Amino acid sequence: MNRTLVDENRMLWKENGELKVKIGELNVQKVKLEGELDTARKMAKEYYERLKSRDAPEDTTPTEAIREAG
Repeated sequence: MNRTLVDENRMLWKENGELKVKIGELNVQKVKLEGELDTARKMAKEYYERLKSRDAPEDTTPTEAIREAG
């Protein structure tokens, strides 16, 4: 299972067709993939483009940009 660390307290992953969000140690929420994942991807891409237009290293990926923003 591939998990993406968003910040110190949040983690995202896909399990059985659902996007799951872990907040803190015990709180796991189910999030519908329809629309939510597309919105998250769009926001990440927009943030990455803004970061890229500044002094970010050229090899920074959207995932790395989100991690650094956290």
